[in-house]
Amino acid sequence: MKQSYDQIRKIHRMEKENSELVRIDEDFFESLPEFIEEEKSKLQETKNTLDDSVMRKIFNIKIMLEDIIYLREKKIINKAILKTKNNEEDIKNMTLEEQKMYYKIVNLLFAYQKLAKGPFEDQKEEKIKTIKIKIVQDVPKFIGTDMQEYGPFEKDSEIEIIEPIAKIFLKKGIAKDNP
Repeated sequence: MKQSYDQIRKIHRMEKENSELVRIDEDFFESLPEFIEEEKSKLQETKNTLDDSVMRKIFNIKIMLEDIIYLREKKIINKAILKTKNNEEDIKNMTLEEQKMYYKIVNLLFAYQKLAKGPFEDQKEEKIKTIKIKIVQDVPKFIGTDMQEYGPFEKDSEIEIIEPIAKIFLKKGIAKDNP
């Protein structure tokens, strides 16, 4: 989705006001370079005028984006910490890239806890639950949220896959529950 200054301002305001992650388009971060280039082009066009509003706008965009990223990182890290404490997973409103980061942080925290607790406590390995689903469309090979390679899967095939990926497939209509 193409970005706009007003949209970035809205996301920034909402991200600051809410303790939960704000829903953003999956391609939000990927669409930013094109938007920034357009704004820089506008700056070049107004370079010989006395109007510095475009330069202020670009500066404001930079500040807002840095703040959005910081706020989202902080919320994701807090969610990862909660996952290691009470095993409640909350990936709501995370982009796929943010989900990858979340799972890496969770894995690092579990490894740290195992190391820190060491011989003082019997640390049970967290078993990641798998779910049987039926694929309703062809799926190419991909890297999962656990950084493992999966696929390709053919339409109408029944597979057993880790719960986070199964939930994504079910949510996006790529698969359905297998009875």
